[in-house]
Amino acid sequence: MTLAAQVQTAIERYGRTWVPNKGWMYVYETDGYGRDNLMDDANIPNLTTLPYIGWCATDDPVYLNTRRFTLSSADPYYYSGKYAANLGSPHTPKGWVWPIGMMGAALSTRRRAEIENAINMLDASDTLNGLMHESIDPNDPSQFTRPDFGWANAFWADLLFRTVEIGRAHV
Repeated sequence: MTLAAQVQTAIERYGRTWVPNKGWMYVYETDGYGRDNLMDDANIPNLTTLPYIGWCATDDPVYLNTRRFTLSSADPYYYSGKYAANLGSPHTPKGWVWPIGMMGAALSTRRRAEIENAINMLDASDTLNGLMHESIDPNDPSQFTRPDFGWANAFWADLLFRTVEIGRAHV
């Protein structure tokens, strides 16, 4: 409990920053001296999935400011194209979207339209036998890294089961 309290205090003190015209936001990285990295990476856990991992509520104001940033062109790793739009990563080709990022955004919202949009993009992402890729070219999903990414497959199943459970099934 002591360690948890120390981590919470450290995040409140160093893991948030005030951004003009955006408000308080969680930072991706900080050095504790005011140099913060404002971005998000598609891998889960990430800033976008904070409610999914139980860090905060989906209506937490700092989280909502952070989410508006991470899922926008203001984030240097947010990319969009003809078939997909969401977070990418510095670990794969620049401009490529990670299906796991789309899943994370859908798993951490209560907005039906966002969930349905993510499922539609994922469905159009040229899956191989229903399996997810690591990243895709958002303008040509037939171009991808890793034909089968187990981590993304697990989150894809979780997203589909959750949408069926709450009555938001796509199929």
